[in-house]
Amino acid sequence: MHSITVTLVYFCLLQCFVVTLGEVISPLRGGDISPNLKVCYQGEPGAYSEKSLRSLLGPSPISVGRKSFEDCFRSVSTKQSDYCLLPFENSLGGSIHENYDLMLRYDLTIVAEHEFRVNHCFIVSPGVKTSDIKYAISHPQALKQCDNWLRARNIIPIPTYDTAGSAKMLKEDKNLPEGCTKENTAAIASDLAASTYGMDCRCSNIEDDDSNFTRFLLLSRKPLAVHSTKDVKCKTSIVFTLEETPGALYKALACFSLRDVDFSKIESRPTSASLLSYLRFRGKRSETARFRYCFYLDFLDSDSSEKAVNALDHLREGASYVRVLGCYPVKSNLVGKVAEDLKRCKDLNGGSVTRIDGDEKRLVKIGIVGKTKKDWPEVPDGVKFIKNVEDVKEYEELDVVVVASEDALKQLPSLPRALTVLEGSLMSRSRSLALGKCKGDVMICHLCPEGNGKGTLVWDGVRMDDVRRGEDFLRCFSEASWKTVEMDCKEHDDFTAKSQFAAMLTGRVLSAQSLKPSPVNTSPVMSLFDVAETGGKISFDEFFKAYKHTSGSRMIMRGMREALAEVEREIEKRQSYLEAKDEMQGLDRLRVLEEVKKMIREEKSSEQKKG
Repeated sequence: MHSITVTLVYFCLLQCFVVTLGEVISPLRGGDISPNLKVCYQGEPGAYSEKSLRSLLGPSPISVGRKSFEDCFRSVSTKQSDYCLLPFENSLGGSIHENYDLMLRYDLTIVAEHEFRVNHCFIVSPGVKTSDIKYAISHPQALKQCDNWLRARNIIPIPTYDTAGSAKMLKEDKNLPEGCTKENTAAIASDLAASTYGMDCRCSNIEDDDSNFTRFLLLSRKPLAVHSTKDVKCKTSIVFTLEETPGALYKALACFSLRDVDFSKIESRPTSASLLSYLRFRGKRSETARFRYCFYLDFLDSDSSEKAVNALDHLREGASYVRVLGCYPVKSNLVGKVAEDLKRCKDLNGGSVTRIDGDEKRLVKIGIVGKTKKDWPEVPDGVKFIKNVEDVKEYEELDVVVVASEDALKQLPSLPRALTVLEGSLMSRSRSLALGKCKGDVMICHLCPEGNGKGTLVWDGVRMDDVRRGEDFLRCFSEASWKTVEMDCKEHDDFTAKSQFAAMLTGRVLSAQSLKPSPVNTSPVMSLFDVAETGGKISFDEFFKAYKHTSGSRMIMRGMREALAEVEREIEKRQSYLEAKDEMQGLDRLRVLEEVKKMIREEKSSEQKKG
């Protein structure tokens, strides 16, 4: 099945591309920072993340709630928000690995840190007696942290999706767990959640351990230029990977310890194969370890100090990948651009306004060019197949036009108001063609299905004036459990073009053998048939295009011929050896037989002489 066909099947699961959108916050054309500073966090209004935001930045910035951590990263990356404040580490629960992984996928940088004391509150509806409470709802971690307090009062904990969300559920009296009512249920959340939803906070600091601190990091699109001084102490966070060699980690840490650079944290985390590729890992697959690790290190110095610069240069000599995640002041200090933005916001009287993704739904209207319903029967009826490619009227009211072939792109009329998505494995070529043809927004993508309804979408927003529309299109994939990875077209082709061509070549060769599966085929054999089937579906025109535009394609073909010839030579060597061995064994048998006969004759002759 063609890769884009697979993706459109998942569009059907999304009910014809209906996606939930938050409030559209358009970036100012004149600069990165809006008059009212927008800082996003994960969760409902009143969440601990919002309280931490107010603790660090005060009441002036507009707080924007998002449904997931990745939504926060996207919001800042696409200039819908100026900053995001996210939890990265908890003194009881440890590191929040999802956010560390997202730091690698998005080009954001750390500009401040804030250690926030988590105080859980016992929240009930106004007028409800505390003695009537039988159940407590909240996030599982919050319930666990208040377990002893709840047990002492015979209150049954019931987990829900969010701390502040539990207070919201009580307020609205909706979606409460079975058996729970406003009269017999309490929420465990922050005092900010209680005030946000008009609830009563009957008891605070109910957590079993009073050492519950969460480390939040403030993320921005641009790094902070900061230097360690007597008044401002700096911390630098980095991530690096190492080759599998003896003493590699010891040598990496020695780069800093030999220069008296102190650490405040070091942690390792297994890294997926797809993320390794994204981080520019290279090397033969056969030599790749089953587990590869990223090492996260915080050291107490500015990345621009002489000691740190030399240490980082030394580290890069032996590391596969090194990235500075941010250099920032310690202990919740705000300096540089962050302080300037906050002061500007205060001067403009930005209020403490809370916004969160709403329930508004918008239909993403998509058209397909270059294929018919017969070609892709899995595509839902809500998707429009363009019959007359050159007729401008065919494209009226479409948000996104998916172009399925280069021929279709050549016939495509000017569509300045739509997003044109050109899919292909050779993204650099697709980019060149699309920019030469299209006048509106352009996205280049490569779809890589992995089976089980999942896959990876690699994309490059070549020209994206309407950022939100592109995000709507990508959200279709992420909500269908696909990974979406932003990558420059050339960088993508450096990774995949040769392997894609080799796979196409192998598929065509296998397809020509007319191999047929049988009931006793193993999984590896069936995978071979899949490669052959895919190769058989690729037209020679597509194959020739890949051959023509893949750097080193002739070397790949020559290498495969030489590899096949080498296999044939090995077979001939083994066959000659076995034949010679058989021949030698035959000669040995004859020689032994002659020796035995000779001995028998000599024995008979000896007996005759004695007689």
